[in-house]
Amino acid sequence: MLKNKIAKDKFYFEKAFQENLPYKPLFVKLKLTWNCNLRCQMCNHWRERVSDMPVEFFQNIVSELAELGCKRIHLSGGEPLLYPQIFELIEHIRKKNIKLTMTTNGTLINEKIAQKIGDLQVSNINISLDSPLANIHNEVRGLKNAFRRTLRGIELLKKYHQAKLQINMVVNPLNYTSVSEIPDLAYNMGAHNICLIPVKIRTQEIQHFHLEELIEYNEKIAPFAYAKSLMYNLVKSQKQIYIFGETFSELQESCKGNYAQGYYDTHPCMALWTHALIDHEGRVSACCYTVNNPTIGDLKIHSFYEIWMSENYQKLRNQFKAPLEDCKGCTMFIHKNEKVLETLRK
Repeated sequence: MLKNKIAKDKFYFEKAFQENLPYKPLFVKLKLTWNCNLRCQMCNHWRERVSDMPVEFFQNIVSELAELGCKRIHLSGGEPLLYPQIFELIEHIRKKNIKLTMTTNGTLINEKIAQKIGDLQVSNINISLDSPLANIHNEVRGLKNAFRRTLRGIELLKKYHQAKLQINMVVNPLNYTSVSEIPDLAYNMGAHNICLIPVKIRTQEIQHFHLEELIEYNEKIAPFAYAKSLMYNLVKSQKQIYIFGETFSELQESCKGNYAQGYYDTHPCMALWTHALIDHEGRVSACCYTVNNPTIGDLKIHSFYEIWMSENYQKLRNQFKAPLEDCKGCTMFIHKNEKVLETLRK
């Protein structure tokens, strides 16, 4: 866990944080490919095909990250299982003794792939499942048999794999009414936890919530989802289910996409000291919520170390509070931030 790693190195992290200096890229997300086999309404990946970078390019990046103290790499996409040499890259990551996690839609997982994932000891796998109801999931994902194929993929993973399985659900106006049933499916499929993610508006197909929808969610859906999730031990806090806030003013902010509820108006984002995102072309951003907005550096031109230590990265760290407009909608790092700040206060 990020908190534990920082606790062991508290003096140096605190010094870097107080002086706005770089620390270590402890957790790096690698968007391995732009391409995807589904047609999700809230996503743009499927709208164009992009050539992949050679595996040697990513292997060199991984080797440098290992030297810089990276402890975890998360593979995503697009759909990472579309990357032709993904297992060659995974083998390289594991040889560097870096913890490996990944997010997949699960539809491409067959016996061979599931067994390979198990053999290579991928630590945690996140499965994207946007409703426990087949018709809603298929509508959101743009493929008639997506639901069946994803459940089959989960079954195969459980057969060959002992790692923790997380169900990711992007909650949007098309699927929010089915959230109360996602804990049942997650439990029955052997998942260890669920992660509800408020939708970021990127396309014309899906728009912001109306206030009455979020009121309905909090009054009629979230209470059942939370009770079931606690019973199945799928969440640890109420905030993991009440992702749009609980007060009327918080729901109003969520209707604008401001899911962080002003958190970054008064708190720094620790991701700027501990995290980076590398996209399918080697461009480096602060995180997936601000991908290429701005691009901090390009690994086809500079080393990761040069980018991590660069003036561009330093400008973001110096801005401290809500460094970008997109941060208003991000809840991904709030829990981690609180844990790190708690460690620094001790």
